[in-house]
Formats: sequence, C-alpha cells, structure tokens
Amino acid sequence: MPLDSNGIHQYVEADTEATFSDLLNLLATSTSDAVEDDRARLTALEAPPAGFTALPLAAGWAPQAGWPALGLRLIDGAVELSATLLARTGSGLTTVAAGTYTVATLPSGYRPTNIQGAAGTVGVGGSLGASIARIDPSGAVQFVPLVGGGTITTAGGYGNHVLIPSMRFPL
Repeated sequence: MPLDSNGIHQYVEADTEATFSDLLNLLATSTSDAVEDDRARLTALEAPPAGFTALPLAAGWAPQAGWPALGLRLIDGAVELSATLLARTGSGLTTVAAGTYTVATLPSGYRPTNIQGAAGTVGVGGSLGASIARIDPSGAVQFVPLVGGGTITTAGGYGNHVLIPSMRFPL
C-alpha cells in the first residue's frame, strides 16, 4: 500500500469503477489532513522560544562563575527574567534585614505595572538565608534579604551571593 505525504496508507485497486477503496481513501484523506494540522500545531508548540537578551547589571554585580547572565525576553505578552546567581565585584556590600538593593533595571517596555516578587536566597558573610527578589514599576530588579545584616563579600560562592530566580509577569 502506498503512503501519502503524511504517512497515511492509500488503498489501490486496478478497478476503474467506484470501489470500496475509494471510500477508504476518502476517510484516509480526511485523517491525513487532520494529522497534518495537528503536526503543524505541535511544531509551533515545541519550537524553542526566542532566546534571552542579557540584562546589564548595576555596578558591583556580576554572574557567579559558571552561571548565565541575568536574561530578559518578551514572550506571549509576558516578560520573563532568567535565573542567575550573582556575586559582588569591586567591594563587598553591607546589608541590613529588609533593606532593598538594586542589581539591574529593566528597560522601558518591559516593566510591570505592579510590584512582582519571588522567593530567592542570599549569602551574607558565609551564611545562607532567604530573600525576596522583586521588580518594581520603575523597572528596578532588587533583592530584599530576610536575614540579619552582614556583608556580601567578593569571595563569591554560595556563602556570598544573591539568587535572582526566574520570574514571569504579564505586561
């Protein structure tokens, strides 16, 4: 049995009159079209989204060794920020619990209308603790340590870092 371009079997007979195979081919053609429509929809869903664009960081911050840059993209009417682990450069940063510290700023057109937040972590002076990653309507990408004060040194590693998790919000 021959296959059509979508992999559906087509029945053949030497008889030139209307045959049972004609009826089967009508069914196969209909099925074949549906398969092709489904294949097109699945291809669109499985296609990788546009890549992230690196978001410039505020002075004194860089991705930890082996971590990607903080990334930004617009997809399906929403803004996505990719996760990264940040380290201090130049000098340490002394923090206080519930202080707000900016690590980057979103460009206009990518800013939320309301404050967005997600759970993160912060390493202060070798101790690991919880933090809130937040983005405010001005576009400031910030972290708020929920642990006692201390200094995030330039030593890096998990004891001296800021985790900005993946975040997504509608425009």
